Amino acid sequence: MKGSWIQGLAIALVMATGACSWRAPQPSQTAPATPVKGGVAFSKVVLAQADAKGKLLWKFQAQGVTYGENQQVAQVKTIKGQLFEAGRPIFDLAAEGGTVQQTNQQVRLQGNIRIVDRQRKVLFRGKAAQWDAASGRLRVQNGLTVSHSKVQLWANELEASEQGQTVSVTGNVVMETRAGAGQSQVRLKTNRALWKPDRQTFQAGGESTDAQPSVAIEQVASALDSTTDSPQKSLALAGTAQADLGSGIITLRSPVQLRFGEMTLTSRSLIWNTRSQRLTASELVQIQDPRNQLSLLADRGTLAQAQNVVDLQGNVEVKGLRNNAQLTTETLLWNTSTQRIEATGNVSYVQTSPNLTLRGSKAVGKITDQTLRMSGGDVVTEIIP
Repeated sequence: MKGSWIQGLAIALVMATGACSWRAPQPSQTAPATPVKGGVAFSKVVLAQADAKGKLLWKFQAQGVTYGENQQVAQVKTIKGQLFEAGRPIFDLAAEGGTVQQTNQQVRLQGNIRIVDRQRKVLFRGKAAQWDAASGRLRVQNGLTVSHSKVQLWANELEASEQGQTVSVTGNVVMETRAGAGQSQVRLKTNRALWKPDRQTFQAGGESTDAQPSVAIEQVASALDSTTDSPQKSLALAGTAQADLGSGIITLRSPVQLRFGEMTLTSRSLIWNTRSQRLTASELVQIQDPRNQLSLLADRGTLAQAQNVVDLQGNVEVKGLRNNAQLTTETLLWNTSTQRIEATGNVSYVQTSPNLTLRGSKAVGKITDQTLRMSGGDVVTEIIP
């Protein structure tokens, strides 16, 4: 191994440094790497390291190199080049400085760092990075940002493994989608997430309690912004979230709380389609409307943001009506913009002051006026509390 290191150095001393297709960042005031004691210094060199089978692990150009006494560790300045896996380049990089260790096959970078996943076109930026050739793991820290055609990421630390197929981010994670035509842009905040660029999936959370969800998702820009004057952007809190960036579908799981306008929806599971602007709760769902002092409960339900319509299905209960009244039905359509409701299937209206019970197959009314018109067969009854 030592022979390949010295041979690479001898070749490097006679090579020019203009072969890289993109420029390294300019030096900043970032503290330099820990100096390497002893050894000898060179300028404008190429460092190449191969494994036991002769396959390249890395190849760099550097403006300055200082070797340690045993020539196993080198301190480098203004470095740019490639990191290899199985003999093929997988990452392009540029950095202000770093250290290259031959014995444990590691590269540590400092300063303004730029690393590009060649296959997936992912750009990593940070102030500190480490490449472990033996495990094929890349870590980036300090001022970390990640740019991709589908997402923009910020976090305290990142680890990319399996040749970039899996990217794990931790600490103050913020992910923003890059919305296409007719698709909402969303921002996700959490402390731990897993991103798979090839599959276009993003998983977040998993360490929450009912009192403190671990994922927050909000709409930055709505697909409805160009079609309505005042779209109701939503904010969701959940224990876990999985986003399919290709389809624009985000699946939220226990606990889930969604705020839209002045209302709050809670459920154990919620599917948010950011393209169709449709939210679907397949389990027990509750909606709180503090403006009208109403509480609605159902086995399942959907919210169509474009139409401002809530569709509740199965054992629907509406509480908080005047005169201590309660409305139950099989299905309920509620236009949150006009406040019109339409109940169908075993509709029952019960009030306690004064005592009154009405039943029918259908009822329509308006929440704000709290008026209800019930019908069933040939009988039509109008109630004005």
